[in-house]
Amino acid sequence: MEQLAEAAAMSVSSFHEHFRAITSLTPLQFQKQLRLFEARRMMLTDGAMVSNATYEVGYESISQFTR
Repeated sequence: MEQLAEAAAMSVSSFHEHFRAITSLTPLQFQKQLRLFEARRMMLTDGAMVSNATYEVGYESISQFTR
């Protein structure tokens, strides 16, 4: 988060506020949503197994992914 804020020449709190205003999500919520969309895409278009998609998008366990 610090690197993104620095690249945007903002404080972390300002970056967070602007990010939420634009996306209606916090950066963490946005990241989770991207991971879920990518995992879904992998399973639907590539035929990936849930376990493979889970780890490929950055989750450490299947139970974390399914929550």
